Amino acid sequence: MDLESRIALFSQTLPQTTESLSHRYRGNKAMENGDYNKAYAEYSKGITINPHDPALWCNRALTFLKLGYPELAIVDAQRTINTLDEFFRDYKNENSAMRIPPILKASEKLSIDQKMIQLKCKAKYRECLALANLELYVCATRSCKDLLKWKDLYADANVPFNWNDVQSLLENFEKKFDEGCARIGYDRYSELAENYGKYKFNGSYPWDSRQQNRASDETFDNLQQQILQASYSQAKIVKMTFEESGEEIQYGLEAQCIIPKHKVIFEEAPFISVNSKINERCDYCNSEDFLLKYICPKSGCKEIFCNVNCYKRAYELYHKVTCGKDFSEIVEIVQNGVSTSALTHLYPIKLFAIGKIRDICPLDIDEIKHLRRWEHEYVTFQATMLYVYDKVMALLGIPIGDLRFDFWVFISLCCAMQGNVFGDKTVNSVPDYSSIFTWISLINHDCNPNAILEINESKWQLKANKKIRKGDAITLTYVGYTWMNNKDRCRMLYLFRGIKCKCENCIVYLDQLTRN
Repeated sequence: MDLESRIALFSQTLPQTTESLSHRYRGNKAMENGDYNKAYAEYSKGITINPHDPALWCNRALTFLKLGYPELAIVDAQRTINTLDEFFRDYKNENSAMRIPPILKASEKLSIDQKMIQLKCKAKYRECLALANLELYVCATRSCKDLLKWKDLYADANVPFNWNDVQSLLENFEKKFDEGCARIGYDRYSELAENYGKYKFNGSYPWDSRQQNRASDETFDNLQQQILQASYSQAKIVKMTFEESGEEIQYGLEAQCIIPKHKVIFEEAPFISVNSKINERCDYCNSEDFLLKYICPKSGCKEIFCNVNCYKRAYELYHKVTCGKDFSEIVEIVQNGVSTSALTHLYPIKLFAIGKIRDICPLDIDEIKHLRRWEHEYVTFQATMLYVYDKVMALLGIPIGDLRFDFWVFISLCCAMQGNVFGDKTVNSVPDYSSIFTWISLINHDCNPNAILEINESKWQLKANKKIRKGDAITLTYVGYTWMNNKDRCRMLYLFRGIKCKCENCIVYLDQLTRN
């Protein structure tokens, strides 16, 4: 009996395990043929059936490395290690269904130990490679040293593994780290190489076609009806293309009539609001007006709302899942952020909750599925994202095998929020609040906009900042800091919003910025 059959024997889900093995075999065959996208699909199907098979996670981690997605490989490598640790704890527990029957020979038990430990070492090795590919050399070095410790820790099992490769990898990481320190200094590079990696993201992963379909006729017609009604036919949605996005269809807003200065075009309540708890705000709409403050009645829940109506809306939308959950550690990460982009860490909490309530992938939420995702040749990978993702999954009770909430979904949501939210910092430059809108997020940027946003209680009003002629594009500025010089403004738009502004103020700096 081979190893896979033995593991299946110990498992409580024999039919599922057998089916997942067939997906693993097909995935392995696709890997041998260099068809990594097919391998990803097969391993993912297997994980959905049996998320407790560590080989599926480990193999998918390798697939992500081959496809050039180290940011995804890290999570799968760590899932492998965690699953194996659970396996070891369970099968050595006499009361566990995964316990190895005492009838097995000692040599057979040792063989299982060797295979499992070897798989664990492979996963750790892939974690090292993924961290290094993200240029998180401090983390990669630490991971490599941990792997080398396992050589002695599991010496009795006599695990076959190429430890010389691990040592060479460690030396290479240390060399890369020294080179980085020589370039920009030890203190600065140490922080970067531990906390801020980088990866490429072009708006979607190859197995996700949502971005190509976000401007479908059905979505367009639905949004058009909403905008016409909300603006009393003053504005309409149009499809357009920009030079930097090639043939990709974008949305924009256009005036259908002359709109006088100061005229309200429409008003909209945020779909989702988040805040860093620095100031007391309504959890649903971010309002600071608490004339009728309402505290969640559930014991142990600390969320506050500006009135009972906001509580009821929040409860139906997401709060029935988030109620009473302690997200304080994630909030602390946000409070230590240096810009409002840190607030994007908070959106997956509510968006994952909505997905769970509606029983859909969060990327299919009607109110946001039309938003264009922020894309950049080099996207900052914050090491804290891994912790936030695992924390959100655990607190919301989402099984790791439910791949509608896979890590790539988390990343895609963060990138969608990055370029479409509106928020601000406190006077002490601490990230304060942020909101995402279904309609306002359709409006394109201009450094000299003809519209502005004003907060009116729990709703945001879009007002004409100057006379807008019929047929004019309605625009907003996505960088509202009046003190910012043109160079910094252009940099902020490009790096934090993914916007290549080509106005007369920005165009001077844009070419140099994109090259750098």
